[in-house]
Amino acid sequence: MIRVAIKDDLAAVNDLFKEMLFSITANPNQCGYTDNYLEKFVSNSGDIIFLDVEDNEIVGFISVELYRNPEEYIYIDDFCVSKKYRNKGIGKSLFFESLNYAIKNNIETIYLHVEKNNTPALSFYKSFCFDIIEEADNRLKLCLKLPKLTKYIVKNNNYICLKLLGKGKGGYTYKAIGNNNNFVALKLIHHEPCDYYTFGNKFASEINDYKTLTQIGIPMPRLIDSDEKQEIIIKELIDGPTISEMLSQNIDITIFLKQVKDIASLLKSNDLNIDYYPTNFMIKNNQLLYVDYECNNYMDEWSFDSWGINYWIK
Repeated sequence: MIRVAIKDDLAAVNDLFKEMLFSITANPNQCGYTDNYLEKFVSNSGDIIFLDVEDNEIVGFISVELYRNPEEYIYIDDFCVSKKYRNKGIGKSLFFESLNYAIKNNIETIYLHVEKNNTPALSFYKSFCFDIIEEADNRLKLCLKLPKLTKYIVKNNNYICLKLLGKGKGGYTYKAIGNNNNFVALKLIHHEPCDYYTFGNKFASEINDYKTLTQIGIPMPRLIDSDEKQEIIIKELIDGPTISEMLSQNIDITIFLKQVKDIASLLKSNDLNIDYYPTNFMIKNNQLLYVDYECNNYMDEWSFDSWGINYWIK
């Protein structure tokens, strides 16, 4: 259970902090916080500590500082989960609360520091789309800039958008995290004009196209949820590279070229085309996935052999 810390919790927070320092330095003689340092987090100043409590034991915390002048930002002061409770999603839950706190205070920028040799923590922060902006001695300063359109509720699940992944002719896709601790791809349908394509109901078309492509066996990210009123589609997040990225890095895509040709053959036999542009294809476990859900009736001029191949071969 996540809750806000009160004064009576500060001794337990200090003990967790000392545990964290020991895991980093291996020095058992840790003094913890200086006297009264933690008081500011329980004094209604805007600084706050979120706790995770399991079986009446405080097993994790994240301390958050709120700044308004001269720049508005959230600073993650300290973040710790007791060793025996790690890898259970507690860290993600605590971090979700800190993002929520930033959004409630209309703040888009979040900073934190991490030790260079703290590889697990650095990997964790990068999964939340933090970028390294400064490097000094043995510490790195990281920053996350939340998108303008950030928080959405889809069927009682809360999602916070972390980073814009891409914009297509039908929508904007963000990496997001849900309050169930899962990273997802959240697509917001947009209605901006497109001079080379005519749309009907974009949301309904995408859902119907997903069903059509799934039925014939096209490998795609799983559809997790959707909200017709808000025109939001929640998809499985694929963290692998796009074919476009691989081409730009001169990575051999021979195996995936064969896979897309097999996909194209299957589509043609079902009188269908998809958008073969390389940004619409990603890799998961060495398998090519079509990450857009759009399909159209087959026309030879828009087939892979007539059109798509031109973008897959440098």
